[in-house]
Amino acid sequence: MKFSKHEDVNVPQHVLFDKLTNFGNLERELTRRGLKVSVADGAPSEGQGAKWDLAFKFRGKRRTATLEATKVHSPDAVGLYLENPSMDIRVEIELTALSKNKTRMMVTSVLQPRTLAARLLVQSMKLGRGRFNKKYAARIKQIAEELGRD
Repeated sequence: MKFSKHEDVNVPQHVLFDKLTNFGNLERELTRRGLKVSVADGAPSEGQGAKWDLAFKFRGKRRTATLEATKVHSPDAVGLYLENPSMDIRVEIELTALSKNKTRMMVTSVLQPRTLAARLLVQSMKLGRGRFNKKYAARIKQIAEELGRD
């Protein structure tokens, strides 16, 4: 299943790219949201190839996942890959300069289920696509506003 949304941010492209690739802030944000985050063994903590092991609760169960920065192309693209036993999620962020101080951020997320339970979850999301698209759009807008404020 694929979600896509773009938002305009009142920040220059290179500044927005720097904010998106500040992985120390990403680690703090994930920890603030209740995830346990640790840098994966042998992986760099910055730039392309950076990898983190995550532990969190979802739907009442303890889950684990690995998050990897798969694409870091300055100043226009960032790619993340979240892998866990039941689902893979790819997030691509493309940045386009609209003017000197305004950047369009296009975020695309693709969910790929691996298990029957995950397939059922994705199928239910497809049935409620409109509701999930609204939630996704609201979250991307919130992230864009936070990036524009800092």
